[in-house]
Amino acid sequence: MKTLYMCEICGRQSEDKDDIEKCENVGVPAPLVNIGDIIYFNDCKETPILFGNEKLITKISNTGSLYDTMRKARVFLNQLLRYKVQNIIVDGHEIEYRLQGIKGESINFSASDDLKTFWRYPVIYGNDFMQEILDKYN
Repeated sequence: MKTLYMCEICGRQSEDKDDIEKCENVGVPAPLVNIGDIIYFNDCKETPILFGNEKLITKISNTGSLYDTMRKARVFLNQLLRYKVQNIIVDGHEIEYRLQGIKGESINFSASDDLKTFWRYPVIYGNDFMQEILDKYN
């Protein structure tokens, strides 16, 4: 019978105890901003959210309303705008920042059928990307 070890942070399992200890040593990411903070963000080729999602979606389908909507939205979102940090979600070793548009100052966009579940804009995944945005625009 083999012994399985589990990372207490993300739940990953392995027979290699050292591997799991390394995983746990990665730790839980600490947020770089707080809920309610205002940050500036520009969705462009250098710091892409919509651009990256559009690239992923086009691999799935080159047609359809989602792709067309994203192409149209890209024109409006490629500007430096203010956003409010709406939510911060920490899941294991991962962190995501959900931003909210500020009426009259930025854009809050969702391309899902119910405007909530499939895809939200803008969401910043990871502290590395958030730090890049903070360094570049704030």
